[in-house]
Amino acid sequence: MSAQLEVQDDPARVVAELLAPTTPNDTEVVGVLRRLAAAQAHLLAAEQRAADAVLGAEAGPRRLHALEEARSAVLWARADLIVRDGGRQRRALAEAEAALAAELDRQGFDDFDAYLRTRGAPVVPAADPHLQLARREHADARRAWEDLVAEFGDRTVVLDLTGAEPRRLA
Repeated sequence: MSAQLEVQDDPARVVAELLAPTTPNDTEVVGVLRRLAAAQAHLLAAEQRAADAVLGAEAGPRRLHALEEARSAVLWARADLIVRDGGRQRRALAEAEAALAAELDRQGFDDFDAYLRTRGAPVVPAADPHLQLARREHADARRAWEDLVAEFGDRTVVLDLTGAEPRRLA
C-alpha cells in the first residue's frame, strides 16, 4: 500500500517522467556516427574497386590525365595563335588537335565534349554486388543519422570523444 501512496503523492513527477522527451545517449550518437563513417569508407572503397575494374587499376588515372594534357596543349596552341598569328603557330595547333583527336579515339570518345559528359558520371557498373551493398548500407546509415538528428530537434549537443567513453560537454 505504501508504494501506491508514494506514486499517488507525487502524480506530477510521474506524469513528467512519462512525458519527458527522450533523446539518444552519447554512446548511441557515437555509434551512429561510427556507422556512418564506416559506411562512407566502405562506399568509397567499393567505388574505387569497381572503377579500377572498369578502367584498369593502373591505366585509369593516367588515361584521363593524358586526355587532359592533350586538351591543354590544344588550348595553349590556340592562345599562342591568337597572340602571334603565323605558320608555326598554325602547325602547332594542327599537331595538338591531331594528338587530342588520336587520344580521344584511343579512349573511345567521339570528341572532348563526350569525355566531359562522362567525366562526372560514375564509371562503375551498377551490377557490382559489393558496390550495391555499400550504397545500401550508406543510405541506411545516413537515414539513421538523420533520424537521430531529428530526435534532438533544435538542441545542440557537443561530445568529447577523446576519452574511452563519450562525454557530453553541452
